[in-house]
Amino acid sequence: MAQLYRHTQVGRILITALALGALIAAPIVAMSRGIVLLPVILGAPVVGILLFGWLTVEITDDHLRFRFGIGLFRRSIPLDRIAGAVRTRSSWLHGWGIHLTPRGWLYNIGGLDAVEIRLVSGRSLLLGTDEPDALCAALRQSIHASS
Repeated sequence: MAQLYRHTQVGRILITALALGALIAAPIVAMSRGIVLLPVILGAPVVGILLFGWLTVEITDDHLRFRFGIGLFRRSIPLDRIAGAVRTRSSWLHGWGIHLTPRGWLYNIGGLDAVEIRLVSGRSLLLGTDEPDALCAALRQSIHASS
């Protein structure tokens, strides 16, 4: 299985927000004698970063794969089920993360740039990326090569 494309986008805003939240909350909790909650206050952001701190997209000779963080949330789509890919932008109203939008499922770690992936079934999904042109080109080349 040859890897044709691989890119990891780091969610800098998410990581910064979680880290700052923990740094601000920890002393407040500690001073209010809530020391028992300190592991939760410090552990929750670490878990959040491990689960959603980065988004890795890979294209092999037969699949498009993407995963958040350490890979608990992941998806794999065979290339023969992809009809096309176009550069697009997601709406700021749709935000980041994984959720259903009027344009299909959105998988995004940050920013508004995305690639709309049109499936053979007629459905679409949006895959956020900080290099939409490169991802689009790699997908188009991979789809063409696999057909």
